[in-house]
Amino acid sequence: MDRVRCVTHRTHLIHDFAHEVDGFLLRHTSLGPNGEICALAVNEDPWFMKAVSPDIGTEKAYTYKIIRKSEEVLQSFELTDQDDHFNFYQPIESDYALLVGSRCQRYSNGRCDLNAKIFDNTGKLIREFFLGDGIQDVKVTHRSFIWTSYFDEGIFGNFGWAHPVGANGLILWDKYGAQQYAYGQPVEHFIDDCYAMNVVNDSEVWFYFYSDFNLAHFDNGQIEYIPVPVYGADGFVVYGDYFLFRGGYEEQDQYMLFQKQDGEQVKLIAKVSFVDSHGHQLAPKWVDCRGSELLIQHKTASYVVDLRDVLHEI
Repeated sequence: MDRVRCVTHRTHLIHDFAHEVDGFLLRHTSLGPNGEICALAVNEDPWFMKAVSPDIGTEKAYTYKIIRKSEEVLQSFELTDQDDHFNFYQPIESDYALLVGSRCQRYSNGRCDLNAKIFDNTGKLIREFFLGDGIQDVKVTHRSFIWTSYFDEGIFGNFGWAHPVGANGLILWDKYGAQQYAYGQPVEHFIDDCYAMNVVNDSEVWFYFYSDFNLAHFDNGQIEYIPVPVYGADGFVVYGDYFLFRGGYEEQDQYMLFQKQDGEQVKLIAKVSFVDSHGHQLAPKWVDCRGSELLIQHKTASYVVDLRDVLHEI
């Protein structure tokens, strides 16, 4: 029986946003289409962070801070007097910012919340549109296309959506909010809840979903399904025939490295833990994934791991 290795990998601190978010609460961080770290912060703990209501509108105005950190520069600007609920930020059209709220109400008169808004770097609203309710994740590509994945309420409908926009579980949009592709929801590989998505480039995306917990690979219109023996993971990175998954229902901070074998089979080859420069294990509040790169968000500190570097230690 082959032995599964246990590997400890020292991670690289890319940036600590403590100074930039002083006086704000860090809401979300993600990797942008060029590998930049995209941070979204809000000036105070608003009611909508705890509410179950999907209303994108809030009872008072808030200030959001948009921060983008690349290898060369750190840019930031504020959006003041905002009465919208935003969960995600991604750069789009080079210098613009796409902000998206996860929830989107449909009202009895047929109107719905416009939960996607694009701003320039002065805070001016450029345009707005809707991307549906129950959004699990948002990723913008190099050519400014937008991939969205959906959790169960967005797929099966709630809050006025008898025919939910997110029923397909995975959708590609252009920068104006027009659908370009929607997953076909085949019976044998139906997405009940898209737990994790990894957008590699404009034509390639991986996704992992409930309830069969297959890993699906969409590449130029073709889809391959790979069964993986991990249940409830919320993130994964890919490189060649290797897949690194973050945990599962009971092992959130455990990382499991699989290698694809002949056919559809995968093999667990290592369990990986990540530590900082002092050897302290990182227990992130969330992770984000782009291709082979894994963003580990530990409080205000952003660490990035490349699966290719991990493979050198196996």
